[in-house]
Amino acid sequence: MNSTCARWSDRYLGATHWFIPANLLTQAANVRTRAENVVNAALLAGTAGPFYALAYHLLGFDAAAVEILLCCLGMLFSPLLLRLSGSIWAARELFLCALFFNFTWLSYNLGGIGAPTASWLITAPLVAMFLGGVASALF
Repeated sequence: MNSTCARWSDRYLGATHWFIPANLLTQAANVRTRAENVVNAALLAGTAGPFYALAYHLLGFDAAAVEILLCCLGMLFSPLLLRLSGSIWAARELFLCALFFNFTWLSYNLGGIGAPTASWLITAPLVAMFLGGVASALF
């Protein structure tokens, strides 16, 4: 069982590292970790987002479903931007802008500050801190 887990882990890391330019993989551990975090966050959001879009579609709020899917596309593009540009900053900010826009749009269209999604707005600075540290979270 452990060899199966190790094999899947190696495959996942290999896929993750494909998005990270070689010069970033050879840098200090914190630089490599920040790049890996951007890719992991994008893959997580990109796989979970369509299920949220489906839920909004089933509830009859198709505009929200479309908005979520568009934001997921932006989030999923961030690892490609990382690979193409080599910029962790650009990839991270694209991901964070898509995330923040998603929750802001949903909150506004579901009733503003009283909307159930308004509480999700706190996730943007938390994810920003995870991806880029305190400066990114404060921004």
